[in-house]
Amino acid sequence: MKIHTLDVLPRQVRTKAGKKRLLVLKEGSISSLLPIKLRILRLLSKKALKTTQVTELLGIQKRTTRKFLNELEIEEKIVRTEGNRINNSFRFADSWRIVGKISGIPNKPPKDRVCVWYSTKHTNYSTRHYCFLPKEIGLTDNIASAIGIFDGEGSKTKITTLEIVNNEPLVIKCLLEFFGIFGIRKKDWKWRLTFNIKLKDKLSVKAIKKAREYWVKSTKISAENETASSPQFLGTRIGKIRRGPPWGALSIFYNSVILRSVLASIMENLKPMILQDPQLVAGYLRGYLAAEAYVGANDRAIQTASTRKEELAYLGKCFDVIGVKASMSKATSTSPPRIIVTNFDSFMKLYKLDVFRLHPYKKANLLSKLLNYTLLTGDDKEKIGKELKTLNNKIENREKPFKKFTYTKTYLARAGG
Repeated sequence: MKIHTLDVLPRQVRTKAGKKRLLVLKEGSISSLLPIKLRILRLLSKKALKTTQVTELLGIQKRTTRKFLNELEIEEKIVRTEGNRINNSFRFADSWRIVGKISGIPNKPPKDRVCVWYSTKHTNYSTRHYCFLPKEIGLTDNIASAIGIFDGEGSKTKITTLEIVNNEPLVIKCLLEFFGIFGIRKKDWKWRLTFNIKLKDKLSVKAIKKAREYWVKSTKISAENETASSPQFLGTRIGKIRRGPPWGALSIFYNSVILRSVLASIMENLKPMILQDPQLVAGYLRGYLAAEAYVGANDRAIQTASTRKEELAYLGKCFDVIGVKASMSKATSTSPPRIIVTNFDSFMKLYKLDVFRLHPYKKANLLSKLLNYTLLTGDDKEKIGKELKTLNNKIENREKPFKKFTYTKTYLARAGG
């Protein structure tokens, strides 16, 4: 199943200032959309030009020309071939040429892409922000999983930023692959480590360094893109430490007004289509439950809480499609509304659909939960028992490098959520 991007493209985007801007499709050459600096470099790559000529060819104000020529000169990308810099000012008879060769400046979208843009106004000039989008998007169960992850874990309040936080590398990798479709490379993402605030006085410098190395190696994000030298600590100091992976959680973010708006529109249009196919529903649940579900090892419930009623309603429809019985629990003074799955047959359906494929800890807890049922007998019990043993060995191998850090003695264990 494929969708055409232009069919789900939003008509407007909302900027960081909250202003709406018209989103425009650009066909053919995109030279007019390039930032002024790149347009200047492209002009000078053909021949040396005077300041007045650059101003006339770009159709911008003189002070704007001076501003960007000055920046390019400081960056050592251009030099004057005639005239001298006098009192930090320019003469319009100055002539300019580029330093070396300029490459990588796009002239038109790749064949499988379309270009869309919007404009923002500044005092003396306008900036046209553009983005290349795939012409078509194939709706697979992996794409459905990525949509489920973002639905559950993505930031809902930041209208100009793609941001996700999760403690499982497989979840992060699934999202990185999805956004690769839109041209966002793994090395383009900014990131930061996150730990429970109860660990703030327990984490050593070596433990944080090891967690940082683990995330960079397992997800292929750029080590240079960490936004802060120290992790952030979230949560409350009240209560016990919630057990979980020793590498903490990873927060990744990418600023793009266009992609954030396009993603919202794609999700709005694709989610009804997902409900038409049980395989896509299973894919969506793999993502959403990996991001949001609480799966204890010893109780008899899988639950997901959310303050967004439409999110829980959609989750309920997904459970209906695959034949899983779930009930809605109202909000209490300590908990938002929840959807709860509590019966053996539904647990077996979730197991057979492998809905926790992206989260080994939650999958291990589901297997433990099933083994506690006397209804599980014969070959199924033996198979699930062996599967749990294998999975626990894999989890232990992942955690081995962290065991020498003292804080992991109380923190390291299978996590239910």
